[in-house]
Amino acid sequence: MNNLHIVFLGPPGAGKGTQAEKWALEMGVPHINVGSILRKEMSGKTTVGNIITEYMEAGKLVPEEIAINVTLEQLSEIDSGKGFVLDGYPRTIYQAQALEKTGVNVDVVILLEVDDDTIIDRMSGRRCCSECGTTYHIKCHPSMAGNNCEICSAELVCRVDDNPDIVKSRLDVYHEKTAPLIDFYDERQILYRIDGTADSKQVFSDIHALIKFDNP
Repeated sequence: MNNLHIVFLGPPGAGKGTQAEKWALEMGVPHINVGSILRKEMSGKTTVGNIITEYMEAGKLVPEEIAINVTLEQLSEIDSGKGFVLDGYPRTIYQAQALEKTGVNVDVVILLEVDDDTIIDRMSGRRCCSECGTTYHIKCHPSMAGNNCEICSAELVCRVDDNPDIVKSRLDVYHEKTAPLIDFYDERQILYRIDGTADSKQVFSDIHALIKFDNP
């Protein structure tokens, strides 16, 4: 069903980006990773990027309007009749309401449930390519190229916001600001809960079994 609008929801480090990318390929639709877009702004040291850096290094959510504008700009480039997979947005009820006000309907929300201790362990071992953004993990998914990316050979780095203290702050923000979205989408009867502690292949399989997507 390549006309579905799918949102991946869950705490930082739950695997939203990995699963969202897989589903986008499975369905043949665009994958909008808002976190990656924001990090590109940061690396470019734009005015907006500097604001984003300040917030992310403190473990805080970026200002609402920045997140909304970045996301809506990406969505405006997609054919209105085509589906998409969105992760990293919305992060608050206000952001979800902003989607609804612009006429963007969400069909399915996949919640990856992972406890805080597992998240902290995952993120402390995460490494990202400094160029293409591909993600690895020193225990679960190490790069075959050592400290370099398998795809583009650039150096792998530890993101500033993966520092354990910052991760804890981000989890606090998630529970306060983002977790209320669970009820928001549950009330709309479009929320599906998935155990995100399993390996990525199992999570992908569980999503398939639960939602029973069929490709056209």
